[in-house]
Amino acid sequence: MFLMYYLSEKGERVYTFKKVDPVGNPTQSAHPAKFSPDDQYSRQRLKLKGRYRLLLTQTPLTKFGQHQQTVTSLETTINEIKLKIGRLGKELRELQSVEAPNNSNIDDCESDLSEYDTRIETLKERIKEQKSKSEVESPEYRQVLEELAQARQRVMEKREEAEQCKTTLQACDALKENGQRAINELQKGLDDNQRKLDQQEATKTFVEKRLEKQLENAQNLVQQRPDEEIDTKTVRRSLDALLKFIETNKNVTHDLQKIEQRVEKVTLELNVFCRIVDKQEKLIHKLFKAARHRGQQYKNLLESTAKLTSSCFTSFLESRNYTGEAIFDHQERTLSLEITPRGDEVHKDTRSLSGGERSFSTVCFMLALWEVVEMPLRCLDEFDVFMDHVTRRTAMNLVLEVAREKKKQYIFLTPQDLSFLKITPDMRILRMPQPKRTLVQINNENDSD
Repeated sequence: MFLMYYLSEKGERVYTFKKVDPVGNPTQSAHPAKFSPDDQYSRQRLKLKGRYRLLLTQTPLTKFGQHQQTVTSLETTINEIKLKIGRLGKELRELQSVEAPNNSNIDDCESDLSEYDTRIETLKERIKEQKSKSEVESPEYRQVLEELAQARQRVMEKREEAEQCKTTLQACDALKENGQRAINELQKGLDDNQRKLDQQEATKTFVEKRLEKQLENAQNLVQQRPDEEIDTKTVRRSLDALLKFIETNKNVTHDLQKIEQRVEKVTLELNVFCRIVDKQEKLIHKLFKAARHRGQQYKNLLESTAKLTSSCFTSFLESRNYTGEAIFDHQERTLSLEITPRGDEVHKDTRSLSGGERSFSTVCFMLALWEVVEMPLRCLDEFDVFMDHVTRRTAMNLVLEVAREKKKQYIFLTPQDLSFLKITPDMRILRMPQPKRTLVQINNENDSD
């Protein structure tokens, strides 16, 4: 819980612990800049001041400062003595009103008063002496003032240098992120080229093995040529047997005609079947080619959709000064969200976030998905339950801005107050009436029956 304030009608500060003023505007932090919870660079600022010896604890006290300290200490002791005098006077008046005064008590009080008066006089004399010394040492006082002005000027310069360093650091962080993204894309391209190179090497080795096998077969066939001469007697005997078979089967003319007709018919059917097989093979080849093309297009669509979703998710998170990305792994079929709230470390698991941070990141991811999904009607139910007022205001403005850009029909259900929204012609708010609850009277007599 932090101390907040808002300005009244007269322009005066009104302090409160609430995040919203009675009108509905957000309140501002009342903490000093050194201890403000929104100040993210207080530690660096203190380090810079300590490095250049600009802290109040590091500056040596001058004579004027010592005199001023003694004067303030004497004034505090005088105030304490005055308080004691007032307290004793009050006790004296009470005693006088209650009973007759006792001479011993009065004498003690008068002695105490005289003692305190003497102490006051001595302290006043010491104060006059210190003031006279400070007036005598006025050149040193002027020199101290000049040194103080120079120190303030140096502090302002160091603040400007710190702001410049801050801007350069933010630019360097942005360049670092862009360079890391470029390195990741180049690494992906290098992996793809290495994969293709491995495939080409595999096909090359397969072709070389097949060529070596064919060469071995050709060499074996060359080596199997007959070295000895062919016997003419065996050739003549086989030729005579063939001539005898032809002579015996000359008279079977009708069987030969049927066989020739059947052969012609079978050859026609074979030719038709071969043409059909060729057509089917061509169709299968075209289908395989189309399937590969569609698969590549689908893969490209998946990658582009994932990149678009991640970039939209990152841009929506930047409205709350968060950083993060959505990582899609299509091979493992997983989705992981890396979110870095402002001034915090990277959270790779949304369960480690707070309720409001998780709700806001969920809304940003839903809006990023809606950027790549086309549908006429979109609904969100109780998306701002665990958010604080500032986060809920930012999320609601972001959702309404996206809804106006897409020109779709959006339905949002929320139990929270929407009085801070500005009603526009393209917006309609429907509030459900309060439920009517009635008390039912139970008749004891009927229950006993």
